[in-house]
Amino acid sequence: TPELTAECMKHACGKLGRICKNPTNSNFNHYMFETVACLIRSVGEAGGAGQGCNLNLLRNLEQYLFPLFKVVLGEDDLEDWQPYIFQIWSQLIELQEKLPEVYTQIFPPLLNPVLWERGGNRVALVRLLQAYLQKQQLAPQQLLGVLGIFQKLIASKAHEQQGFYILNALVEGGSTDLGAHLAQIWSLLCQRLQTSPTPKFTKHFLIFLAFFIDKHGVSVVMNSLDSLQQGLFLQILEVLAPNFSSITGDVEIKIVCVALVKILECPPGVLSEPLFSKLCKKRP
Repeated sequence: TPELTAECMKHACGKLGRICKNPTNSNFNHYMFETVACLIRSVGEAGGAGQGCNLNLLRNLEQYLFPLFKVVLGEDDLEDWQPYIFQIWSQLIELQEKLPEVYTQIFPPLLNPVLWERGGNRVALVRLLQAYLQKQQLAPQQLLGVLGIFQKLIASKAHEQQGFYILNALVEGGSTDLGAHLAQIWSLLCQRLQTSPTPKFTKHFLIFLAFFIDKHGVSVVMNSLDSLQQGLFLQILEVLAPNFSSITGDVEIKIVCVALVKILECPPGVLSEPLFSKLCKKRP
């Protein structure tokens, strides 16, 4: 029941607040945060089938969670706990119909480079950014901050896929206009593809390109790439074509297949015969 969920959250957050003073048992701490995450997950189910999230219960849980967030994020000795907080924060955002002001106010500090320098934070922070990007439109300075994080992640072979997750979230959210920044985005991706590609980078580049085509159409992508260099779109397709058949995952295959159909439907003369044949043979 909502009352039982709230009571369990009250005691869980109280326990974690006391542990903050002497966090010695990492396994116990982990399972305490797992408990908190399970309680939040239950909020999405509390409204019943087809009825969405119980927002009244969510507001009730926030009064116990926010003081804990403040303690953990304000203590240098609790850096190992920060990824848990970011993941729980993501859950809360994903449950919102519209972000309350308290959530929008705490978005700008997430773009602080210091947070992203801690390697253990990055995966959880990317998920948190994805949650935000689905719910709110970014101010111009905020978008620059997000793109700066993308640029830093994409330059790292260890975190390159996280950079693509941010790009995909920007495209999927649809509320933030990337038009003025597309040239820079394509330049960064093409430079990396040319100088130091990895199988993982090439795969995620292909998925992003396909996702962009699915959302905005072939002509938009072709024109934005060809504005950098005439024929660049077709050159990239030539490079990426051998990787179409290596895409796995139901969602990813669907994204790439839809884009591939749109590419093959281009007017005659856009694709050369060899490239057309290559793409037909390389379907996922």
